[in-house]
Amino acid sequence: MSPRFPPSPALGEGHFDRKTEKSRLKSANAASDAEVERRAQALASFSAGLLAQDQEASEKALRYFAQSVAADPSNEALAMDVARRYWSLLQTNRAIDVLRRTAALPEASSEVKGYLGNLYLQAHRFPEATTAYRSAVEKDPQNLSSYQALIPLLLKEKRDAEARRLLDRAANESVSDAAYWIDLGSLYSLFDASDPKVKSATRERGLACLHRADAMKPTDPMLLQRLGERYQALNDSVRAEAIFRELRTKYPNSPAPTAKLAELYLRQGKTREAREQLEALRRNNPADAVPYYYLGLVAMEERDYSQATAHFDRAIFLNPEFEGAYSELAASQLSQHQDTTALATLEMERKKFGSSYRQEFLSALASARMKDYAGAEAHLTAAETAARSRQPDALDHRFYYQWGAILEDAGKREESEKRIRQSLAIKPDFDQALNHLAYTWVEQGIKLTEARKMIEQAVRSDPDNPAYLDSLAWVLFKLGKPQEAIVPMEKASQLMPEPDATVEDHLGDILNAVGRKAEAKAAWERSVRVEKNEAIQKKIDAAK
Repeated sequence: MSPRFPPSPALGEGHFDRKTEKSRLKSANAASDAEVERRAQALASFSAGLLAQDQEASEKALRYFAQSVAADPSNEALAMDVARRYWSLLQTNRAIDVLRRTAALPEASSEVKGYLGNLYLQAHRFPEATTAYRSAVEKDPQNLSSYQALIPLLLKEKRDAEARRLLDRAANESVSDAAYWIDLGSLYSLFDASDPKVKSATRERGLACLHRADAMKPTDPMLLQRLGERYQALNDSVRAEAIFRELRTKYPNSPAPTAKLAELYLRQGKTREAREQLEALRRNNPADAVPYYYLGLVAMEERDYSQATAHFDRAIFLNPEFEGAYSELAASQLSQHQDTTALATLEMERKKFGSSYRQEFLSALASARMKDYAGAEAHLTAAETAARSRQPDALDHRFYYQWGAILEDAGKREESEKRIRQSLAIKPDFDQALNHLAYTWVEQGIKLTEARKMIEQAVRSDPDNPAYLDSLAWVLFKLGKPQEAIVPMEKASQLMPEPDATVEDHLGDILNAVGRKAEAKAAWERSVRVEKNEAIQKKIDAAK
């Protein structure tokens, strides 16, 4: 939710005519001579600015208007307009200097303080932006635009408790505007507290705001659409669905509520219901790319990748500017092992829209599958850079685990371990990373005791995962405990949907170690039927 610059009136209109300025000057009959002189200077500079503007000398006009604000910083409308003009010329520091004096006055409005916060934010001066927004909220506790800018800043600084206190303060205001409560409720949805109790309480407060808006029975369709979307963001799918259905009934030709219903059903895994909505949307709007995009997502959910590709292709044909469709098309192509085609799709997206996290991440997966590990690493680095500035939540335990797995395939074991540890630092109980790192140690014959503990933790998370059971049996075997290894090893073999060469080889080694020679040979034979291997064939020959 990025703050927008509030509109400021054009110079020469309304607030800025000569009559207005003369009126301001006459109102100062009780002021000191110095005050009268200051206001006279402000009026003179303002008049000169109007004259320069009439002559289309915009730079000269801006200088005069800036001089007028310097002489009389209390003229908020002029100060904001001058600041806006400097900002549009990319002279952000000048814009800040103009507005700072105005915002510092005791009578300064919440609007001008919030505007100053916006300028600080544009200049990446975050602590000063936070201070300015706080000041705006203090001046007017119902100024929701300042909350909308301040809350993300506080959350970015990990000051969640302060952010919650501010929102609770806003929630105690007496406001009879449904839009206020809808937007306030959406701010609560920004919280992603790790403490379940805090998360639950935050969600309930956000829903309470939405209930207040709901109770006002808004009729504006745009407002109702936003209300439904906010309910959806706070996981009240029942109320969200009811609002979208009501909107679809009242406005059958509007695609927005139908699209939202489809999205809601998709998130709930109700693919049949989602398809019904999307087919209706497609019939009513045959030239609209959106239903094809979502139909593609439904097909992806159902693993019908060929159909998904057709839908995403159609969406791009209808709207070549539909950015998200390119990455989804590439994902469907990757699912069909069309790695070269997927890379071409992603490159097309990159040239058209620039780099993005998802695009670079999918490019890394495609490159790795084509054994272009240098390219994969370059794309992963680009994905990390893109996510840090625009999508930090994407840099989670799964991202670094995937990076580590690719490095492992590239033969960079030390670098792989570093990334896997990075994944575990984010989520210490991530079973895939625990199993992966521990298994690499077992294969090297190192840290076996620690590896066993990590694998046992992974098995507790997913007791019927054949890969984890294989790892457990193998570490027990390496620790000299083949008898203990038999049960998890046999279970791993049974749970595999089809014979796996490595699992059958491990089973053969363990059975052989406990004297079950014939069964061991049978397991090795199953292994080489899946994948030829000279070392395993030698075991079979030796067992004859």
